[in-house]
Amino acid sequence: MFENINLKYYNGKDSYNDGDIENDILNIVLNNDGSDDYRTILDNNNNWFVFVNLVSERRNLLEWYNFKPNSSIIEIGAGPGAITGVLCEKLNKVTAVELSYRRAKINSVRNSKYKNLEIMVGNLNDMEFDRKFDYAVLVGVLEYASVFTNTKNPYVDFLKNIKKLLTDDGIIIIAIENRYGLKYFAGAHEDHTGQIFDGIEGYRNVNWVRTFGKLEITNILKDSGFNYTSFYYPYPDYKTPRLIFSDSKLPSVDDILDYNTPNYDYDKLSFFNEKLALDGIVKNKQYDFFANSFLIFSSAKKFDNECSFVKYNRYRDNKFQIETSINNSKKVFKKALKPEGIKYLKDMVKYYNYVKSNFNNINIAESYMIADNVLSMEYIEGDSLKNILKICIENNDIEKYRFYFNKYIDLLRSFNIVEIDFSNLKEFENIFSNYYSDLYGPAIEYANIDLTFSNIIVDKNDNFYIIDYELCFNFYCPLYYIISRAVDDFIYNIFCNDENTKIIYGILSEYYPIYKDTDRIIIKHSKTELKLIDFLGTSITSTRENQLKNITDYRQNISNLKLEIENINNRYILEIETIKNNINKLAWWIPVKKWRDNFRNKMLNTDQTRPDQTRPDQT
Repeated sequence: MFENINLKYYNGKDSYNDGDIENDILNIVLNNDGSDDYRTILDNNNNWFVFVNLVSERRNLLEWYNFKPNSSIIEIGAGPGAITGVLCEKLNKVTAVELSYRRAKINSVRNSKYKNLEIMVGNLNDMEFDRKFDYAVLVGVLEYASVFTNTKNPYVDFLKNIKKLLTDDGIIIIAIENRYGLKYFAGAHEDHTGQIFDGIEGYRNVNWVRTFGKLEITNILKDSGFNYTSFYYPYPDYKTPRLIFSDSKLPSVDDILDYNTPNYDYDKLSFFNEKLALDGIVKNKQYDFFANSFLIFSSAKKFDNECSFVKYNRYRDNKFQIETSINNSKKVFKKALKPEGIKYLKDMVKYYNYVKSNFNNINIAESYMIADNVLSMEYIEGDSLKNILKICIENNDIEKYRFYFNKYIDLLRSFNIVEIDFSNLKEFENIFSNYYSDLYGPAIEYANIDLTFSNIIVDKNDNFYIIDYELCFNFYCPLYYIISRAVDDFIYNIFCNDENTKIIYGILSEYYPIYKDTDRIIIKHSKTELKLIDFLGTSITSTRENQLKNITDYRQNISNLKLEIENINNRYILEIETIKNNINKLAWWIPVKKWRDNFRNKMLNTDQTRPDQTRPDQT
């Protein structure tokens, strides 16, 4: 054990550690049977340090990058090896440098299967190497340079020392938080100090850590001899990136799906809604300034990065884990991250061929296999239907909304649709639910249930193109479910108010009257969606799915409360009717009583005013 660890430069002290939790992680990796999949463990462990070091999304940071063939890399500050494994898979030789022996042991165990890995324990500034490296990578390390580089300008000097380790055309790769990240303005605690606004205010009371804005770090790299720099922007951050943007492919409003960035190990304040703020930031082309994290590639010589955008859904079950990337030539690729996903890609090609062969009036992005686990897909120029409809709602242009929504309904109706008793959709129920079984209506054969507004591109001639068909099932599916997915996703992502939500469902009910009973159809959809989440094997890291579960509960509670209120109202109505009936029954008695009382009073008054008379026999 620990055969791949080199202790030549270790002074016997771990000058940096996170305490006994590191022993817990070591025990976890020792007992995980050689697997680097810790999802089951993370589902039952809410410790932030365990999560950030073992969650598989850490691989997303660099798994997409095309390293040069037969190249070498030095990973500085490797820690417990969160990305070391993916480096070993993609490069010929990996040298991991780590100050802490305990962390190095974790890295050693979890990556023991790689024979191209050497872990060196100690301070990089004390080490000597007999070779140059093609790459150097620093993930969450540069900000601490002043701790282990005791000079007047530790960040520049630290990078200069690293440059000496690289070949003439070597590339340094840096992942670091942006001190001006939007999450910090929104109330997130600074990742290192735990104080709000610490980075924004320039770390006035801190001297052991620094993060930087884009211009600041660009100048530091230039001063260090790295004259050519390329920026990428991991979202929500570099620790658990789902999306990775670049200067050649900055986000559109459609791209940002998770609204409020998590503040993993602190309770987060929320001064405003990040999604709404991002809308304006993106429209004003300021995303690169407010991005939460940077992923930087820099070199002394000019270089090219082929990739402009990457998206991962690694939080799903193995067969649904896909990497989607777009290169600078605007070619789209989908790669199966697990062997089980290869059939999934081939099923996408099968669906494409089905649509092209059977529906000449439906436009769909072409796809075909270019390797056993890689699919190539046509890139379609245009705007998403979601963004077009969003602008319609924002501008209160309901007629334009109707026009495009009508085209969406026409697209759905272009497929093979039959009117059917949904209780007969057994294949659908086996995977999803029986929540639609009490209905009768249209069902689509060979359904693409992910036909949301985001997955339709509208070109300059208003032609619709289907660009994403990952979730296709070769059986009949209720059309209501497909529509509900699209509408619910749209309302959720553009923050519709109640008035606009009523307008959207009102227009929809003109096509399908069932949507007049909005609560009923929404609850059916939400419960079915949760079944889909189970089917996809969604893990704890998907905030949208967790939010959906909460929303579904809220919707069900609201529906129950509405029913309770209705029952109370009905009870009161019944009581009021009973009272009215009783009043009517007494109506004949009230005048008689009134006449009797009046007569009695009159007689009493007469007796009081009559003169006193004496009987004769009393005289």
